[in-house]
Amino acid sequence: MEDESIDNIKRMEVVASVLLPPGHVFLVHLRDHVQGFNQYERKWRTLPMTNATLQGAKGAYHLQFEALRFSKYWKSQKRSAVRVSLEDPDELIDLIDMGKQWEPSISHSLATSLKLSTLGRLSKVQPPAGLNDDAKTLATQLTNRFLLTGLTIDTPDTVARTDASTVGTNKGKENAAFHHVLFGAIKTRTVGGKTVKSRDVREKIRKGELPQLPPSKADGAPMCLAWHTKGICNPKCPRAADHAVIYSAEEYQPLIGWCDLNYPKDE
Repeated sequence: MEDESIDNIKRMEVVASVLLPPGHVFLVHLRDHVQGFNQYERKWRTLPMTNATLQGAKGAYHLQFEALRFSKYWKSQKRSAVRVSLEDPDELIDLIDMGKQWEPSISHSLATSLKLSTLGRLSKVQPPAGLNDDAKTLATQLTNRFLLTGLTIDTPDTVARTDASTVGTNKGKENAAFHHVLFGAIKTRTVGGKTVKSRDVREKIRKGELPQLPPSKADGAPMCLAWHTKGICNPKCPRAADHAVIYSAEEYQPLIGWCDLNYPKDE
């Protein structure tokens, strides 16, 4: 993971090439960053972290560096009616070459959830098979959390719409790992010109008009629809247990299938 974070950016490029039109500024940025980083590979591999105990987590800091800029871009894009630009794809390399601070701040809670201390211990050491598998799992989680969060193919006028059930309440808890690639279109879907509300869908389920949601990996009870498809939910939600677990794209397939078949849409 220390020296292979660029592989996660490459995977992101593959996803973006499918979801975005050719020449899209985000896709171009990813490709330019990959190209520049490939040329910088030898220096990157010998680059020490400020904190030596986090050397094995260097790749995670690379992903966080990019994720902060991606998040800023997508937030700006959602507020704009025209295409906005991204930071210089070689910004990270330039900062390193100039001897400036490049390592982004990662909160203690995020570092704990991503087990960065575990990644730090993997530097230059061949881990046991089980720990190596853990590292691969962490890499997947980092990719999903850092890079896929924020990516959407919706147009600016579409993404500007929000779930009417949460506007103005200031009581919703946001899902930091909301998967825009998979559920961005569901989040903003409208029927008859009005955004579909999660509570209306849940009412249809309660009445038996729609089948039950897939089981949560947390406890086997139904998944929380709002948390996964809207990216926000009541902190006192009875399905809060489902908020505490992170799903991979593969693990989301049952919910994706449920939405494809059952989520309200214009005929």
